[in-house]
Amino acid sequence: MANDRVYSYDQRLRVPVGNTEAGLKVLTHYKQALAGNVIVAPGRWVRRIRIGIALMIILPLLSLYGWYLAKQANGGPQEGLILPLILVMVGILGTIGAGIVVLISWRFRERQYGFRRR
Repeated sequence: MANDRVYSYDQRLRVPVGNTEAGLKVLTHYKQALAGNVIVAPGRWVRRIRIGIALMIILPLLSLYGWYLAKQANGGPQEGLILPLILVMVGILGTIGAGIVVLISWRFRERQYGFRRR
């Protein structure tokens, strides 16, 4: 092991290019994307945010429906409480999970558009 060093080069992209003009065009695109002037895949995080918000509206209703079914089966056989319990748990845990996805996606969207905290 003669060479144990690790080297890091910033803003280097090694691409074999036959046409110098095309290579400069690619390099300019990536420099602008890193600077935040070009937004790559602008709808990537918006879709996840919208789905998460929709789930945060629907899943609590599912949980309330499970609660309603559990109240209706009060005093009945225990087997009749399995579905309401599943609905309540999926509603609660799913709402929390959807909220986490929305928050994470929101943060990634901010970073994508250059609202970085320094």
